[in-house]
Amino acid sequence: MASGGSAAKDSPGYLISGLDESGNFANNRLLIFDPPGFSTIKTLPLPRSGIQAAGLAPDGRLWIGLSGGSTWDDDRLLVLDQAGRQLAELHVCLYPTAGIWFYNHKALVVCRDTGFTGTLARIDTSSFSVEKKLTLQLTGRQSFMAVSSGLSGAYLGVIGLTTGPLQSLAYSMLAVVNLDTFSVTGMVPLGPGTNVWSVLPYQGDFYLLNAQGRDSPQRADLLVVDPADTAVVKPITLPTLSPLWGAIAGQTLYSFHDNAWNSTSMSPERYLCNTDLSTYQQACQRLPDGFSAFSLGLIDGMPCLAQWGNALPAGLACLENGKLNLKLEYKNASLIVMKK
Repeated sequence: MASGGSAAKDSPGYLISGLDESGNFANNRLLIFDPPGFSTIKTLPLPRSGIQAAGLAPDGRLWIGLSGGSTWDDDRLLVLDQAGRQLAELHVCLYPTAGIWFYNHKALVVCRDTGFTGTLARIDTSSFSVEKKLTLQLTGRQSFMAVSSGLSGAYLGVIGLTTGPLQSLAYSMLAVVNLDTFSVTGMVPLGPGTNVWSVLPYQGDFYLLNAQGRDSPQRADLLVVDPADTAVVKPITLPTLSPLWGAIAGQTLYSFHDNAWNSTSMSPERYLCNTDLSTYQQACQRLPDGFSAFSLGLIDGMPCLAQWGNALPAGLACLENGKLNLKLEYKNASLIVMKK
């Protein structure tokens, strides 16, 4: 899963349904919409395969990773034009689930691969040829299951879930890749009680949202990492704990909070918050218990969620004047993709 950025003027927005494995992915679709008015431009079917990562290239092309299901594999990457017409289908690396980014006319695709090692593939955006691959791994027998990533300048940060001595807690590791040299420059251990699925750039650093902040021994909801020094600058405890998805605009962090994500926690509490990154003061909206969202993006300055549904109608819901309003109804909405 991934989070979208802010809407760029005159660029369409994309809403993807791609996670309903119980229905054999039969409802996989792409909705193209006009951000200012939230009007539907068109909807298109997508292949029956899990979709957890997508990205918009500077040229407006939409790249979508296909990740198979719980019992079968996929390694495909689709490239669509702005109108949704397919331009290419590539076989890149196994399970392209952990992020698709763009740097110097190259696409960077982060794959979960075996779950013990991850793979970063570099692809020429003109020829669609895979130029180079980089293995992301830890020493010894430690696993590195790539789940999320983020781009800050020439640095790509990739989060891998791993193991540690406290079996009740998650452990995350941040791999820092220098894209100019296409090499791993450091592996940053984030410690026990770290379950990171959002890697956000801010003022040259990576801001890591920790969905297990409530259970972290440090109570670290936000971890700041300097990619040049490959070190944690500081852990931060937020007034409302356990952010999962997020986006930053100006000096404000917008975040969706769900302590139960990928966890044994049964906490039903969900929040949508904005945090001033200079003071860490928060304003939060309590959401219905058990509220399910798989992506957060900013559209015309509003934080919007890909709302799965459950007891509420599914679709694109945005926080507007202190109230969460459904802007587009869309079955099994799971991923927002906006041009930055």
